[in-house]
Amino acid sequence: MEMLVKDHGIKEIFISDDNFNLKKSHAIEVCEEIIRRGLKVDWACPNGLRVDSLTPDLLSLMKAAGCHLIGLGIESSSQEILDRAKKKLDISIVPKVCEDIRKSGIKAVGFFVLGLPGETKETIEQTIDFAKSLPLVRAWFNILAPYPGAEIFNIYARDKNLDTIDWKYLDTSSKHVAQLSSVTPEELDYYQKKAARSFYARPRILIDLALSQRPSTIAAFLRSQFFQNILGRRGSADRI
Repeated sequence: MEMLVKDHGIKEIFISDDNFNLKKSHAIEVCEEIIRRGLKVDWACPNGLRVDSLTPDLLSLMKAAGCHLIGLGIESSSQEILDRAKKKLDISIVPKVCEDIRKSGIKAVGFFVLGLPGETKETIEQTIDFAKSLPLVRAWFNILAPYPGAEIFNIYARDKNLDTIDWKYLDTSSKHVAQLSSVTPEELDYYQKKAARSFYARPRILIDLALSQRPSTIAAFLRSQFFQNILGRRGSADRI
């Protein structure tokens, strides 16, 4: 990090560790070392951190060290669905942690998965409302894609009596969904688009998007399929 900042003038660094704060002492040591070396650089943890490991003191230290954005793997607002997925997250603590993040001056992005085992149209609606109730600047609503090696893939393969892997069904395309709940692939496609529209088509979010991006980025966003989904126009919504 010091080499990138001092020798190459890098202004921002993404720490792509999938769980930067898994070991709190490690996260503290990294932040303290950034401060000790006097590195003036913005950095983010966009891949998603453990919500239940983010304490006010750690958030304060991360902010002091230059952290400006973190991702949160929330997945669902249903405790039953989280338990089935072995997420090991108490959903009741999420609002407070998100508020602690906001108070620290760090922005939060929420990641959600639609179509987990036990999902219904009602739980998806609840997850959308839950995401909107949190002080998040962005939210990503992805359709479940089980991958080989994960326990959920073994369940999928067993239920479908798979002898071989048809790889086209292991993405988040509305046409190729490994269905593991009562919600159909077509319904998942509908709710993914609805979630995007519902979350982003709010003045607070749109203004923040506009203020945080370069003009060229805004222009590209307005032309993107993602923005068309927000407007409710037809098209692919494979990944948002």
